[in-house]
Amino acid sequence: MSFSDRFTDADILRVQPALLGIIRWKKAIGRPAGDLCGGFRIVVEERTPSKFREGPGGIEVIPGTGEWRPFTDSAPCTAAPDTADSYNVRFTVPGVHLNFFDGKYRVAPQLTGNWDKSVFRYVSGPPSVEPRSWHVVLTKDRPVESIDFEVIRRSLFRFAW
Repeated sequence: MSFSDRFTDADILRVQPALLGIIRWKKAIGRPAGDLCGGFRIVVEERTPSKFREGPGGIEVIPGTGEWRPFTDSAPCTAAPDTADSYNVRFTVPGVHLNFFDGKYRVAPQLTGNWDKSVFRYVSGPPSVEPRSWHVVLTKDRPVESIDFEVIRRSLFRFAW
C-alpha cells in the first residue's frame, strides 16, 4: 500500500515537501576545525521539468526547460549528536516542492578546507564524501525524502599480497 493509498489528495497536499539528510563519518577520520558544519558545503541543484512543443522536425524540448539550475549554494546544516565512534551532521533543504515529469533535485555535499591536515591523515588518504551526489524526486507518493552520506578515506597506497 503506497502513501497515496492511505491518504486523500487533500491530506497529501497539506504535507509540506521536505528533503532531509545526514552526513556521518568515523571519528578516526578527523574533523573540521571548529563547528562540524563548517567542514561542508551542501550544494543543491534542481532539474526543471522539460516542456515540449511541435517543431519543424516533430516534437522538441522548449529551450530553457529541462536544465540543471542552482537551487541553493549551501543547505543549512546543524551538528547532530555523536555516536560512540562517529560524528554526524544533519541538513534540510528549504523551499523544495514536488517534482513533475522529469524534474528532480541533485544534492552534493562538498568538503571545505577546514579539515585536519596532519601528514598521517593525508598519507592514509584524503577525505571524500560518498556517494558524490544523490538525485531525489519528490512526488505525491513520496513528498518527504531522507538521504545519507558518509565521509571516508581511501588509502593512497594499494598493497597487493
